[in-house]
Amino acid sequence: MLHFDLRLPTRHRELNRLICRAMSNPMFARALITTPDTALATDEHQLSADEVALVRSIRAADIHDFAEQLYSKVAADAAHRTPQRQYLEGL
Repeated sequence: MLHFDLRLPTRHRELNRLICRAMSNPMFARALITTPDTALATDEHQLSADEVALVRSIRAADIHDFAEQLYSKVAADAAHRTPQRQYLEGL
């Protein structure tokens, strides 16, 4: 069984919600993997343009693989962020 750390930074709260919805809704999960634009168009979450691009960039076999890739990419991005950039994005 896979376990994911759902404690992404506040700026990625909507990505957490997106994954939670996909984990509890197999039809939405399938759409997110196969046709992300369609899934995002029907989703009520407010993703930033960067988050939408991130979701669109993932190629996964199932929702667990999708979530793992998503969290890895977010963690890699966070590791490259300077305190100054984090401050400016928080404004």
